[in-house]
Amino acid sequence: MKEYLTNEATGNKSSKRLWGTIFMVAGGSLLVFIGLLSLFVKIADPDTALRASTTLVWVGAALLGVGVLDGLGKKIGGK
Repeated sequence: MKEYLTNEATGNKSSKRLWGTIFMVAGGSLLVFIGLLSLFVKIADPDTALRASTTLVWVGAALLGVGVLDGLGKKIGGK
């Protein structure tokens, strides 16, 4: 069986993995964009923009972490 990003080891689809990856990529891209933009243009409120992009990265990491912990719980619990 092929392993995809959205598939768990049991073959079930995991939307947490997909959305976690999407949020982390979006947040990381936003951080890079803000960094490059700040080199050439003065940003009116850089603190808010940095907090928003950092939040996306944290949300993505949390969703990925929930998927990992869920898988570990199933392995330990034997379910």
